[in-house]
Amino acid sequence: MDNKNEFSYWKKAWHKWIVFAAGIIQIPLLLRNIANYNIVIEADIFTPEKLSEYILNQRFNCLTNILCAVVFIGLFIVGCLARDKKSARLGEGILALAVAAALTVGIILSWNVIHGIWGWVTLLTVIWFSVVYSFVQFFRERARQQACV
Repeated sequence: MDNKNEFSYWKKAWHKWIVFAAGIIQIPLLLRNIANYNIVIEADIFTPEKLSEYILNQRFNCLTNILCAVVFIGLFIVGCLARDKKSARLGEGILALAVAAALTVGIILSWNVIHGIWGWVTLLTVIWFSVVYSFVQFFRERARQQACV
């Protein structure tokens, strides 16, 4: 098979490793945030008001690390498993759906984590629209392939 006709999710072969590294680097950052949280809680150096603000900030930092790790590692997996444009769009849609659903449930269950409601509403709106867009692209590609057959 000619290399020009083969599908590649990545523009360059090394791009997937940058995405993978971006996901993996979030894990030590998450562990560092958890360790810092435990040290500060044990030290008992904050007033109750400042402590509650610190706890919210650390929860937000941990949530951000987890979200970035899941998205980057998920994209790495999607990119490695995609064999054509249709399967790539389906994988992206499933990943976006899983992230959007988990984030929505997480926000609903721990409403006090939210710093600013409009920031979260914007984030969730963008993620849910990306879910819809990915699935629309998948079904268009599928219809296009069926029309060619």
